[in-house]
Amino acid sequence: MTVSLESAPDVLAPGQQISSYRIDRLLGRGGMGAVYAATHIGIARQVAIKVLHPEHAANPEFIRRFLDEARAVNLIQHPNIIDIYDVGELPDRSAYLVMEYLQGQPLSNRMRWSGGRLGHATLRFARQIASALAVAHMRGIVHRDLKPDNVMIVGDPEMPAGERVKVLDFGIAKLGPSARAREDLARTTRASIMGTPTYMAPEQCRGAELADDKTDVYALGVILYQLLIGRPPFVAQTMTELLGMHQFVAPTPLRAIDPNIPVRLANLVHAMLEKDPHVRPPMHRVAAELDAIGHVSAPAAVDRRIRARRAALVCGMLAMAALVAVIVAAVIKG
Repeated sequence: MTVSLESAPDVLAPGQQISSYRIDRLLGRGGMGAVYAATHIGIARQVAIKVLHPEHAANPEFIRRFLDEARAVNLIQHPNIIDIYDVGELPDRSAYLVMEYLQGQPLSNRMRWSGGRLGHATLRFARQIASALAVAHMRGIVHRDLKPDNVMIVGDPEMPAGERVKVLDFGIAKLGPSARAREDLARTTRASIMGTPTYMAPEQCRGAELADDKTDVYALGVILYQLLIGRPPFVAQTMTELLGMHQFVAPTPLRAIDPNIPVRLANLVHAMLEKDPHVRPPMHRVAAELDAIGHVSAPAAVDRRIRARRAALVCGMLAMAALVAVIVAAVIKG
């Protein structure tokens, strides 16, 4: 769960040099570290550098969790997942990652500006996220904290509508079956919850060690639900109430809220939100179904636009014919 550390002191200052990189400015802080914009001094390449907070530097569990992000990303190697170029250590033993610098906005920002719904972009973005996580799951990697804040929208002229999403922050990723033997923060974060409550699957609410690939499917289902109607399936006053709703309350059917949502899409989202993880579809099937729905929806949208243009053209021709008839009648009468 991301925690704001607005009062925490900056680890690095603008102009400071780390290896071949010059720190330019602070981009943001999270529960484990801070992220800075930086420039490679030799080739002027912009990067982002994520630095583990000094108070965690002596904790091997936190360091492992931090460096697992680099291992996870480089095992996946997918165009919809942020690239990590290098890892290193500061003099105070704080670990750092050198990452791709992304110019764009988090999906959460786009949702706020649009009132929550993204229209046709919903399927585009969801397909890309599902495609990236399907490959991650094939490599034995589970994200475990998928949410709009961890999805960045960046410009890409080669993609439909000129945009691509990048999945970020694999900092609490679960790396393969062997991770069960060392399920990490149960010892070091005592009563903490791994994940973000709004997007947590029922099994994740019961314990981090129960999270698997179907946990990510549930989180993407929550995001899709939110993109389609403007709010997540469960909203509560307290975290305890919210975790209980994930486990025991059925979400309101999407088409009961908006009958215009395609039946096939609504059925997929509700399958992703099943309480029993064994009933949820695997991520590769989600990606394939979203792709199929997108191919059906796109021609339908094009057909509607063509019909609207034809109707406008016919109306214009009829109006012109009526005007001509009036002029001819006037001439004959005169």
